Amino acid sequence: MKSKSMKDLVVGLKINNLTYIERAERPPNHKPNRKAYGLFLCDCGKTKTLRCDHFLSGKQQTCGCFWISESYEFSLRNPKMVECYKSMFARCYNKKNPSFPNYGGRGITVCDRWHNIANFFSDMEALHSDELSLDREDVNGNYNPENCCWRDRSWQQYNQRQQCKNTSGKTGVSFYKAGCVWEAYIHKDGKKIDLGKYKLFEDAVEAREQAELEYFGRLKGN
Repeated sequence: MKSKSMKDLVVGLKINNLTYIERAERPPNHKPNRKAYGLFLCDCGKTKTLRCDHFLSGKQQTCGCFWISESYEFSLRNPKMVECYKSMFARCYNKKNPSFPNYGGRGITVCDRWHNIANFFSDMEALHSDELSLDREDVNGNYNPENCCWRDRSWQQYNQRQQCKNTSGKTGVSFYKAGCVWEAYIHKDGKKIDLGKYKLFEDAVEAREQAELEYFGRLKGN
């Protein structure tokens, strides 16, 4: 393939395993030079500032992770887990990813051990199922073996952070103005389960917490 020039550099241009996102400043650990730098998204999901001429010439083919060669074996063995692995990095490190504000934007990172896909498979493959997704027990914690497990969609929805629009202070409890009562509910298997209406907030919370124990085996807290 013929080497491209700077005039070919446009947002979205992909060469090998890198995609150009935007111009960037020279990293402080690079010696002063007159070369142009850009922010690039690697197929592994991470972003990195690299020299544009190295990208255009094909000299720089990945962010440095060598994900393509390392993960080829795993892609054949378990493509669903590889997609999960890529998505995890994209949420944490790609500022263009729609989910970045809720992950990388909040300081959520992937542990150093999992920057090697072989370690991720070693830690997580045994309990993996295509019907499950990677979930963090502590939604404010990082991606690491101690904080991650495979869960179904119902559990992940249950384990989410409290929505910013919540005004009661308790997930699954809201005030029904028309009846001047508190409503309690919970979601399971994509369905909303009505837990009743109560005059007292405390009674609605109690009903919600009983349902949390019944359907998920533990209290959510707020």
